[in-house]
Amino acid sequence: WPFEAFFLWCVQVPLRHFSMVGCGLTADDHDFRLDGEPHQIISGSICYFRIMPDQWSDRLSKLVALGATAVEVYVPWNFHEKYPGQWDFSGRADVAKFITLAGNLGLNVLLRPGPFICAEWTMGGLPWWLLAKESVIRLRSSDAEFMAPVESYLRRLTEELGSLFVSQGGPIIAVQIENEYGYWGTDAKYLELLRDLIQKVMGPDLFLFTVDGCYTPETQELGGLNGVLRTASFGSRSQARFQALRKSQPAGPLTVMEFWVGWFTTWGGGAKAERPADEVARELAQMLAQGASVNIFVFAGGTSFGFAAGANLDAATGKLLPHITSYDYDGLLTESGDFTPKFHACRKAIAMHTGRADLQRALHHVTPAMLEPRTVQLQQKCELVDAVSAIASKTQYHVVPLP
Repeated sequence: WPFEAFFLWCVQVPLRHFSMVGCGLTADDHDFRLDGEPHQIISGSICYFRIMPDQWSDRLSKLVALGATAVEVYVPWNFHEKYPGQWDFSGRADVAKFITLAGNLGLNVLLRPGPFICAEWTMGGLPWWLLAKESVIRLRSSDAEFMAPVESYLRRLTEELGSLFVSQGGPIIAVQIENEYGYWGTDAKYLELLRDLIQKVMGPDLFLFTVDGCYTPETQELGGLNGVLRTASFGSRSQARFQALRKSQPAGPLTVMEFWVGWFTTWGGGAKAERPADEVARELAQMLAQGASVNIFVFAGGTSFGFAAGANLDAATGKLLPHITSYDYDGLLTESGDFTPKFHACRKAIAMHTGRADLQRALHHVTPAMLEPRTVQLQQKCELVDAVSAIASKTQYHVVPLP
């Protein structure tokens, strides 16, 4: 009965007004407000770490052309700290440059720094070297051995982005705590520590939110925090999903932080999953019409270069399902950044909802020349394990990763 009593108590707690009155993003029982004015978030996800820097402006400009007012930005910790204390914020890792470009185009930024981000990225953004310590670290928990490097990461990231937060006049208006934690754990203290750490490092008045699925009550309850806006992740049946969200959060702006417009592809999992453009646009139009805020996942995915692609674990079989290198995702832009029918259908839905005249005009875009697809017959193969001696100076066997 203690769990039942706790659950019943949680779902009856109404969401109250958030902080930062008169500055940046706030929320009341029904709506967002930006600088005190009613605001509906229309956003798209762009994976800067999967796209070449000279293509960032192109992808962001196309998001503006869609009619979006914000960009959602995952930050993979292990992309910036490949070894303990060795930071990289240059080139493709220059997240400050990407966010600056977004701000210059008039886009607000929804920052999702994790420390776990999923994103079909290796270890969900967690650095491999967390597994190389002599003591066993409980990942995504309040374990002090985990929280210490997390704090170091968030402090270093904040140094990089400091002037880009809304309190400093920048475009970052909100930050997400963790990512779909309700699917993973039950450590409420961990989420509280993350909330307190983000507020201490990034600013006490920063608007915070969580995101979890709405398929069972437990995911929202375990992944959320009272006083922090809970948002949803789903791809269809938005009315049913929002009703489920309301059971955990009776008040506050309805928000889907991951509106899945496609899906990832795994090796051996068959052809790329595709969703009809009209189906996606119709769902988007319904959500916007009821006043919900929406982040399209993904707007532009890109490519998981090298060995950066993640994997899923099939719960039924225990089989590892590695993701392919392409993160096309059947998003609104192709992997190479070109428009899709889904882009145009969603742009039309946003135009009809907002009444913006500029979105009614046709886009003038020249598709770059592409190589014709062709079949390549592979004549030989080599197992990676068999090639270790050729690509490594020495072979080491250990139960955890080594530097």
